[in-house]
Amino acid sequence: MNGRRQLSLLVLGEGEDELDRSCSSVTWTLAHPTALSQNTLHTDGVGKSSLVSTYVSRHFAETVGPVLTRVFLPPENGCTVTLIDTRGGDETMKNSHSEMGCPFGHVDSIVLVFDASRVETFHRMNNLWLPLIEHFFGGDVPVVVAGNKVDAAEDKSEPHGAGPTPGQIVSLLKNFKFVRQLIKCSAKELFNVDKVFREAVSSVLYPIGPIFDLDRGKLTSAFERALTRTFRVFDVDKDGLLSDNELKAFQRKIWGVALTEQDIERWKTMISAGCLREEVMRDGKITLRGFLQIFDVLVAKENKCSVPWRVLSMMKYDDDLNLIPPEEFDTEPELKQEEVAYLEEGFRQYCSSGGMLSSKDIQSIFCVCDRPLPPWDKRRRGMFDGCHSFPRSAHQEVTPLGTPECSPPPSPTQSDLGLSGISITSSPLPSIGTTSGGTDSSPTASYKGGPMSLSSWLSHWHMVCAIAPTIAREELYQVGYVSRNLAQATARNDPPTTVKVLVLTDSLEEKGRACLLEQLLWRLHGSEVVQDGEERCFGTTCSSHEFEGRTTFLVVTCLDTITKPDEVTALAKVYDVVILPFDDSESFDVATQVEHGVLTDEVPRIFTSIGESHETAEEHCIRMDLEPPLIISTSSEGADELAILHLIKCVRNEREPVPLRLTPHGERKKRAKRKVMFLGGLVTAGIVVLGLSALNRRGSGQGGKSVLGILRRILPF
Repeated sequence: MNGRRQLSLLVLGEGEDELDRSCSSVTWTLAHPTALSQNTLHTDGVGKSSLVSTYVSRHFAETVGPVLTRVFLPPENGCTVTLIDTRGGDETMKNSHSEMGCPFGHVDSIVLVFDASRVETFHRMNNLWLPLIEHFFGGDVPVVVAGNKVDAAEDKSEPHGAGPTPGQIVSLLKNFKFVRQLIKCSAKELFNVDKVFREAVSSVLYPIGPIFDLDRGKLTSAFERALTRTFRVFDVDKDGLLSDNELKAFQRKIWGVALTEQDIERWKTMISAGCLREEVMRDGKITLRGFLQIFDVLVAKENKCSVPWRVLSMMKYDDDLNLIPPEEFDTEPELKQEEVAYLEEGFRQYCSSGGMLSSKDIQSIFCVCDRPLPPWDKRRRGMFDGCHSFPRSAHQEVTPLGTPECSPPPSPTQSDLGLSGISITSSPLPSIGTTSGGTDSSPTASYKGGPMSLSSWLSHWHMVCAIAPTIAREELYQVGYVSRNLAQATARNDPPTTVKVLVLTDSLEEKGRACLLEQLLWRLHGSEVVQDGEERCFGTTCSSHEFEGRTTFLVVTCLDTITKPDEVTALAKVYDVVILPFDDSESFDVATQVEHGVLTDEVPRIFTSIGESHETAEEHCIRMDLEPPLIISTSSEGADELAILHLIKCVRNEREPVPLRLTPHGERKKRAKRKVMFLGGLVTAGIVVLGLSALNRRGSGQGGKSVLGILRRILPF
């Protein structure tokens, strides 16, 4: 989400030797959308150099030099890495702190490393480094704490060799709000090495500050406004609730896949358990408070900031949570029928009593806007400057700014028109104030106008549209109205950035299948599958990956084919590719049964093996003219990037130089289809020739002009 071109990551290491400090820098240059530079400050003993060396080389070295030379790593996924190492003493560091200010330079994120087997390094980090970081950066730079040598901590039985207690860790996270995460890792075992640096990068790409207030422990008001507008967009029936179908539409818009019933129930259970004081569910539907609770849990409890930023990006919000309007709006000076219908629905949804919109109701409608006031409020008069038809009274001149408010033209009294039988209502005429009172349109500004009937509400909108059509439609867009044409244009202009994968097996409850799926999800996402107690929750999972300079989201849904095979058959057609996992001959037999039982020939599929391939699977793929089984590596920690790259290519199969064979006998069927079309063309051409010959003979026999002679004169050849 972040659009900055240069990001910096600082890595600090804490140990016993106070006189030895070294500094190394890793610079990542991404073709798109970001570039990252990483600076490393080191103290002997905690394994910081080993952590960086292992991350760069993908191999643990028993000995690492005190100073790393400059290293340029080959580009990978559009990323170039440069490693720089310098040295300085502890006293020099202290002097630079007091005399020169911050010695670290510009950084965007910090990784702070301590030895998980020595609690004294944790205390020094807590008492020295974190306060120092807070002093220089003011809590604006996110920090990821890495507890290295967790393998040594587990082997030690001596009390003095133990690491920090859970209570000490919780206390650290409470005292220093800018610490995003504490991750236990081991450079020696290659455990969570990638995760440390991945989280440090994610803390910059998906910052928590704009969406979550760490001091108050709740979502920011700007993020709540954006989510409220998102809620309105998908609340199609305007009942103030999100039904299951509306939730599915939200999921399809954001991720490109449909929610399963299990996913919906898990969402509802999660928000019901997390918020007991407010109404989050009503009649089996999710309220606005419940919708906000989903993102509160994702950010505060699960630390998944990438999900909210994905929603903001798809809903056209920038890094500062400002709504990005479309480049062009309709310039017709009259509201369209669908726009009037939307305004009428909004009126009925928000009118509190007596069929009237109170000032509080109107404030609620516009609370999602950057300027939470209606466009006819006098404090927003400046946006109409230069409009072609600003209203002026026919009976009095416009009063300059700073004078009392203009009143509407005097209306004839009831007695003036009594004989004609015409009655004049007492509703105020639509007007745009031109009085003083400032131009306050801040989020705290309140609307103080009188109540409005439906006719008055629509009249104000008609007036604004007549004065400034573009402004009127921008205001409608901000309160949540999205026209069908705009939605279709957005759908066409947004290139696909989501890979939708469906994993099928016969049963999610069988122990062997569950372990197989856990291994598969681990290698595709690089993180453990979320579990609820003893019950494994597979459902839908998501992770982000860089591909050709852009972020691609991998969405994986796991389903069994026993409960509702017909539903699975229909659902498989909307996914980009279906994975049939196996790890031995027995599970491969299950995979082939699933293939023949629920998949139609036009559904792309990939047989996927965990660890190693099997001869039977290869023979089956050759016989069905499919790609060889995809082998998921188990030799390295984290996600298998080659497997992920292969899945992404499956989505872009038509654009590949050599298309992948993802459907049974796909190439043979294409050749047969081309052959049939060719033969059909020959037969058609033959019939035409025979028909023309018959007509030619008939014309010649009757003394008329031949068809061929006529064609020769008409055609140039």
